[in-house]
Amino acid sequence: MRILRITALVLTIALAVSVFVSCGKSPSSNKNETDNLPAAENPEIESEETTLGDGLPDIDFGGADFTIAVRNSRLDDFFTEEETGEIKNDAVFARNRVVEERFGITLHVVDYSDDWNSGLRAVVNNSLLAADGAFDIVVPDYWWGCETLGAFTDLLTLNYLDFDRPWWCHGWNQNVRILNKLYTAVGDYTLDMIRNQEVVFFNKRMVEDYSLGNIYETVSAGKWTLDKLNLDIAAVSADLNGDGKMTSDADCFGASFGLHSGRNLFYSFGLRLASADEEGRYHYDYYNDRFENLYSGVHKLINLTDGVDYDKMSVDQIMSAMNENRLLFWFANVRNAETLRSLDADFGIIPTPKFDENQENYISSNLGTSYFAIPNYVTDTDRAAIILEALNYESHRLVRPAYYDIVLKGKGTRDEDSEKMLDLVMDVSYIDFVFVNAAALDYAAEAVFDAVIARKDSYASSYEKRQNKDNKLMEKLMDSYAEMN
Repeated sequence: MRILRITALVLTIALAVSVFVSCGKSPSSNKNETDNLPAAENPEIESEETTLGDGLPDIDFGGADFTIAVRNSRLDDFFTEEETGEIKNDAVFARNRVVEERFGITLHVVDYSDDWNSGLRAVVNNSLLAADGAFDIVVPDYWWGCETLGAFTDLLTLNYLDFDRPWWCHGWNQNVRILNKLYTAVGDYTLDMIRNQEVVFFNKRMVEDYSLGNIYETVSAGKWTLDKLNLDIAAVSADLNGDGKMTSDADCFGASFGLHSGRNLFYSFGLRLASADEEGRYHYDYYNDRFENLYSGVHKLINLTDGVDYDKMSVDQIMSAMNENRLLFWFANVRNAETLRSLDADFGIIPTPKFDENQENYISSNLGTSYFAIPNYVTDTDRAAIILEALNYESHRLVRPAYYDIVLKGKGTRDEDSEKMLDLVMDVSYIDFVFVNAAALDYAAEAVFDAVIARKDSYASSYEKRQNKDNKLMEKLMDSYAEMN
């Protein structure tokens, strides 16, 4: 454990960036006088949204300590001791300094290891159970189940938190509500929602050589579908060395998937495993003829399509295949753009395809994210809400542009069309309720794709085996939250 205090150093930061609308709703246009920072603390170029105010009150908390618990594997998203000249680092420094000075607080970022028994999960759980008042905000990982202890505040009851604003992620905050309450939220204060978002990287040279058309136009026209994917895979896949089998180091592949990018296919095809009734209680309602069509499509793609690699190629082999123009599509998360940019081969980014043209929108899921919660032992909830809103707002204004527009767009992607596609992917982010609550629901979300990789041609038998248990666990989860209220 380390306790880190942000010191008041002279700040100079110049970010040549522009900001896009995130996975929240459209911004309003009100201004806040706290945006009138000294020029040295402002980006050189700011869009209209960059100068959007957060609407928070002018208030000074008199130097009060404000303590946030985070994982040390994510520490550099939340704290840095000093400016280094690295653009994201300096943006994090700027954000923290601005929030400290604006509200008269002293931020303490306390980081713990990821160790299950002694790290952040255990520390937060112990703090919540003891109601020891140790933290104002905690930032666990979603799959740890900390929220099931019943010791988090319903964020919808607090003043100053506005989840319609663009620095909050609608794809999470709308889909994890239970009994119409929201105990955890995700916004731009964490970069997990960007770097863990699922996308498709494609090889531009192969698209041109095989006359596959303008992929960006295909996406924009709503025609980037499973059928189109299958056609493109068939067009390029080939046993180049003639040995009668597809070999990672020698042959030409149409697509490569890993575990989560395979799972993402179901969500991208419109699967919703459970839905909430008027009371906010979730019920499984996914199993129908359409689901079996989705399942069949994914099963055939992963298991029965020549030229599709599922989890056999290493990252190094994928890089070589992309660089040697032997891999057309790589389904992976956004952070891999930083690896691909080292290649000679030119690549682009597009969303995961729709199931068919009848599907209204593209959809993209996320590998996983940290979230923000306020323990219910916090007595000054107005202060906690103000600081949480401000940290997300300033992250949207400073940190997100630094990571997204410069680290990813400026160095990772190689054309304006890919930048627009990445904007689109972030805007259609979706986190499934069953996936988020995996530990409490016996990994029902994972079970669907597990059946695919077990090469089952139908999910019917798996569903029958799980149905009663899954429904009981869902009811148990709903009842446990009802008892909290």
